[in-house]
Amino acid sequence: MKIAVTVWGNRISPVFDSARTLLVARVKDNRVVDKHYESIDRDTAPVPETLKDMGVSVLICGAISRIPANSIASSGITLIPFVTGNAAQVIEMYLNNDPVPPSCFMPGCGRCGLRNGLKNAAVNRNQL
Repeated sequence: MKIAVTVWGNRISPVFDSARTLLVARVKDNRVVDKHYESIDRDTAPVPETLKDMGVSVLICGAISRIPANSIASSGITLIPFVTGNAAQVIEMYLNNDPVPPSCFMPGCGRCGLRNGLKNAAVNRNQL
């Protein structure tokens, strides 16, 4: 399985729509075995297609507008939006299904009270 996180430095990029870099983590037995950075070239191919070509099954990102969110969610990729914080730590929280501190969700996203782990934060396009 591969998890992608839009990043700015070592933190989750605050806005998906302007993010240009992904941290892609390859996971085996619920552990990160490899991670690398990939550039997002929105001019070459649609992002969902690029993610699928990379083998990504989960995308964690910051704020995302409705059209790209619907496109990603309908492509079969698990979308976990409106997340903030250190990218590596958020990936670990996801893999461990740790309770999510309110500081990991962007203000105003409506998920700040979620305590059941990032895996339960995934949305489908009907929730957007």
